[in-house]
Amino acid sequence: MKNLEFKTKIKGKFIRHEGLADLKGKEVRVLIKEIQEQNQKQWKLIGSLNLKGELDLINIRDFANE
Repeated sequence: MKNLEFKTKIKGKFIRHEGLADLKGKEVRVLIKEIQEQNQKQWKLIGSLNLKGELDLINIRDFANE
């Protein structure tokens, strides 16, 4: 996650927010923070298994309610 912080003086147009007073002409500190998605699964391992046909004759739905 990357962050960037800097000081600047507000000149001209800027983002307005109802909780802030008029900042035009005032010195402010700006913090920009990267937002990472929390919904993505970060897989650490991937693999496969050879069961040599042992499940070919088994109906998996029989085990669904157990």
